[in-house]
This record gives sequence, structure tokens and C-alpha cells, in this order.
Amino acid sequence: MSTLSYETDRRPQPNNPLRSDEVHLLSLLATGLPVESVARRLHVCPRTVRRRCRGVCDKIGVSSVIEAVAWAARRGDLNPPLRPPKSRTALCRALSRLGAAQGAET
Repeated sequence: MSTLSYETDRRPQPNNPLRSDEVHLLSLLATGLPVESVARRLHVCPRTVRRRCRGVCDKIGVSSVIEAVAWAARRGDLNPPLRPPKSRTALCRALSRLGAAQGAET
């Protein structure tokens, strides 16, 4: 059985409904990496990443990975914290990658 994070506790914190491995997944997706690259880093298949993304979205009550990343960023949960992109082009590129990952789920 594979895990998303080996070095941290997987139980949710009292004020956060997400486990550390779920936060780690959102942190990787927030960097703009495609699902396939995230899967390689986590040593799982892309389908597993998509399934875990759906589980996170269901858990926090959002309908897309982009909304889940924004939710975690607002709470300050992303590790490392999501920094604003240096340019509007970089932001558009990161959002299009997340949107493409979300579209591949359906």
C-alpha cells in the first residue's frame, strides 16, 4: 500500500479535516505539476492521484481540484505555502495545468 507522505502523521488535525498526505497532494498540485508528474513523485499511478483528488474534494465540499487548492491555500495548509506567481502568464499556465488535470478526471 502506498502513501502520499512517509515522514508525517496521517491523522487529521483537530482544526483541519484533511490528513497530512492529502495536504501534501494538494501542495504538489498547487505547484502546477501535471497529474502524471505528481503520480511519479508519489510512486502511484495517475488514476490513484485522480481518485484521491476526488476524495479530497468530496471531504471538503468542493467540486474541483482548483477549488480544493484554493481552499487549502486560504487556510494556510499548503506546504510550502503557495506563493503568488511572478507573472500573470505563470498564473495562467498553472491554472491551465490544474484545469487539464481536473478535465482528465471526467
